[in-house]
Amino acid sequence: MKLHVVALTALFFVPLAPASAQVTTSAGDASTRVYNWCMKRPDGTPGECGCVSGFYAGVTEDDAFRLLARLVEYLTSDGDITDQAAMSAALVEEANGQSITSDRYSAIMADFANFDQLGVKADSICVPLKGRLEAPAVE
Repeated sequence: MKLHVVALTALFFVPLAPASAQVTTSAGDASTRVYNWCMKRPDGTPGECGCVSGFYAGVTEDDAFRLLARLVEYLTSDGDITDQAAMSAALVEEANGQSITSDRYSAIMADFANFDQLGVKADSICVPLKGRLEAPAVE
């Protein structure tokens, strides 16, 4: 499940408002959001999507994973953005809610530019399991 975000990073470098100190997405909620995004894909399976959610949670810092969870809700299965303005607003809201500084936000967005490389690794680890979990025939 590659995340096609290389072309998106330019729109994320927006100034952050003063932080509200109210986290909007918990780590558990972020995992659920990534899982649900994956399951909406035409090829998403429960095993693969659980793996994808865990993989991205493991390779990102907690604050970045929560931002990622908000980002994927605006991506189509082929990596297009459904609503750029709403996605930017959701990311800024999440960053402000977590009291992420502008420097940290910029660093996270720069890391997101490399997610195609992580996507290749995720695809090799989280292979679709549909049809592979069938029990052998008993004679």
